[in-house]
Amino acid sequence: MSGWSLSDRYLMLPVVVLLPVVAEGWRRAWNAPRGRLALRVLLVLSVVHMLLLSTAPKREHHRARLAALAWVAEHSAPDEAIVVRRRRDGWYAGRPVILGGPPYDEAQLLAAMRAHRGAFVVLTAERVEQREPAWLGPDGALRVVERFTEAGAETVLVLAPSDRALAPR
Repeated sequence: MSGWSLSDRYLMLPVVVLLPVVAEGWRRAWNAPRGRLALRVLLVLSVVHMLLLSTAPKREHHRARLAALAWVAEHSAPDEAIVVRRRRDGWYAGRPVILGGPPYDEAQLLAAMRAHRGAFVVLTAERVEQREPAWLGPDGALRVVERFTEAGAETVLVLAPSDRALAPR
């Protein structure tokens, strides 16, 4: 069973429906005879707080992944596929996608890359190093081509088939 999380898109309808109610409440609070200054300060602070939150950069932790996907887009042909864990990563790179990654049988991965003209594998370093360290070993099927790290965020590896993996069998 997959997890569920509350996204901003689920809040849009209630916000639109409740907006007139909130506006009327703010109007009444602004014109209230008692505690007028305190309420006005509170209202102004809440508006400033909401504006700051709405203009704050989002998805900062994906910068390394986006940089890796941009690198892949520059270093691969448009018809070459990439192996990723999320389908949208292919959209960011503008490339066809082979969904995969650990746990993934090495032979299956290489066969899928050969069948679909797979050029690169884009995965987090943590995922590869913890779940499939043999992929990167001296006899491993993949080699690190590029490493993208953002301060305080995940490290993303761009991997390509090793010479051993490309050798005819």
